[in-house]
Amino acid sequence: MKQQKSIQKILTSNQKPFQIGLAMLGCLIGFFLILVSVQSIINFRYLFNESSQGIGSQFMVINKKVGLLNSFNIGKTTFSEEEIESIATQPSIQKISAFVGNKFEAEAFLELNNGSNQARLKTDLFLESVQDAFIDVDLQKWKWDTQSDEIPVILPSDFINLYNFTYAPSRNLPQISKNTVKLFGFSIIIRGNNAEKTYKGNIIGFSDRISSMLVPISFMNFANQKYGLPALQKEKSSYRIIAAVKPEQLNGFETFLAENNYETNQELLRNGKFIGIMYLLISIIFIIGIIISFNAFTGFILYFHLLIYRSRNEIDSLLRLGYPHSKLVKNYLSRIVIIVSSLFSFAIICLLISQHYIAGLLLKYTVEIPNQIHYYSVISLSAVAISLIMLFFFQIRTEIYQIALPPKNGSR
Repeated sequence: MKQQKSIQKILTSNQKPFQIGLAMLGCLIGFFLILVSVQSIINFRYLFNESSQGIGSQFMVINKKVGLLNSFNIGKTTFSEEEIESIATQPSIQKISAFVGNKFEAEAFLELNNGSNQARLKTDLFLESVQDAFIDVDLQKWKWDTQSDEIPVILPSDFINLYNFTYAPSRNLPQISKNTVKLFGFSIIIRGNNAEKTYKGNIIGFSDRISSMLVPISFMNFANQKYGLPALQKEKSSYRIIAAVKPEQLNGFETFLAENNYETNQELLRNGKFIGIMYLLISIIFIIGIIISFNAFTGFILYFHLLIYRSRNEIDSLLRLGYPHSKLVKNYLSRIVIIVSSLFSFAIICLLISQHYIAGLLLKYTVEIPNQIHYYSVISLSAVAISLIMLFFFQIRTEIYQIALPPKNGSR
């Protein structure tokens, strides 16, 4: 042990602490940027896929474009079963559901009283259903069976807005809140296939995702079977499809729509451009971190190269005395491993503190991300650190071996 310390003192007698300090600072910054970029991607994926805020998938309603020929009832804008299956296999789409529309006549009416003013809202209905996984309201009341005369209904949020800010002012009627609307009962009359029945509509919520009046899929299947017109029941296609699209792949989804002459809400697609830019910026930060780490580590290699050059006589003397060159390589390698391990640990600690602070800050705005860092971040930095240590090992071993090997003329 004493001999080892003496040899280490000989080998480090010409070191310059300032130079290695700068290299350590640069390497630490590079390590931290790598960790931040990987953890940021994981945080965003958590928001999109796992968090309780519902930020997750972007829900897009897809339909075919209506052209001039469709105005003359030439050509169809429906999706066949084969087309629906093809859409479901797209890598940008997580899941889809075809809209099921009513194949019977439906009519709703609601009476409103305001003193001497009375209004009777009456309208034909076009009801639709989708799979429960796409419903964005509480599903506890979203149930129906054949013994019930009450139908749970979800209205689009735009419906109440149109009433409050367009219809009510024009008729001198009171504006009403969403909670008040839920208290109103209205009747739904269903006719078709030589049968008729009146149900009570029960509004259980309002959807910001789907702009149509929704009823449970169980009711729609039953009503279409019992009241649906025979000619329409044979049609198995759908006019609209709702798809859950991966937020980071909205640009690819937009390309898919254009190639197949489909269309959807363009405003939501614009969000995909922002998400794409966000991922690009994070990728750039990751690349910058790699570059800084590599440059800083190049500084380490140059520093140890100069240290070896300045200690060339001492190294040559140790080799003449029979000191193995492999131990010299191990001596320098152990020093760089200690340095990198310290920087690695410090960068992890900095990320832990940053992640905890940001998670607490976002929680004030009801945005949830994990308090702890993900092991992918640690693995990514470990891969970079190990790669740099291996690069250092081969470089330093080459330097020591050049000193260990005798010159071509046979003399040292």
